[in-house]
Amino acid sequence: MGRAAAVVGVAVALAIVAGVADAMNFKMKASSEMCFHELAHRGNKVLAVYDVVSWGYGAYATLKVSAPSSAVLKTIENQGEGRAEFYAEEDGEYTFCFKNGNALTEISFYVNLERDFGLSEVAKEEHVTDTMYSVDRLSSMINAAKIDLLSLKAKEGRHRKMAE
Repeated sequence: MGRAAAVVGVAVALAIVAGVADAMNFKMKASSEMCFHELAHRGNKVLAVYDVVSWGYGAYATLKVSAPSSAVLKTIENQGEGRAEFYAEEDGEYTFCFKNGNALTEISFYVNLERDFGLSEVAKEEHVTDTMYSVDRLSSMINAAKIDLLSLKAKEGRHRKMAE
């Protein structure tokens, strides 16, 4: 039991250290479109969060999320922030396209995927325990919480700056 607990402890520590990459910040010219792509497997949970960093008239963005089959999964229109959360229903490249209004717009964008890779490649399916699957899911949940925390910190910083 002690060895199993050590393995789980190391796995959790690695999951926490791996963490989430910082937000991808980018600027869009007025009335432009920019797309990003992320590979996901069927059953993976996908979380995409964006915040418009710039302020003023026309400082908003529309996010359109498309599946590999080009089916539109979610559209968030003309908002200063948005969150798209879904389970991938097919394997392939998911597309996240942003459009902005009539102003130069800066956007912070985060994507987190609950991936299923690794476990099946390390050991045969029947040898992978429920504990390892739980650790993998815990890692994904920690990453999603980090995304929410980073988003809230960024908003609070912008609001403080605007108030001053």
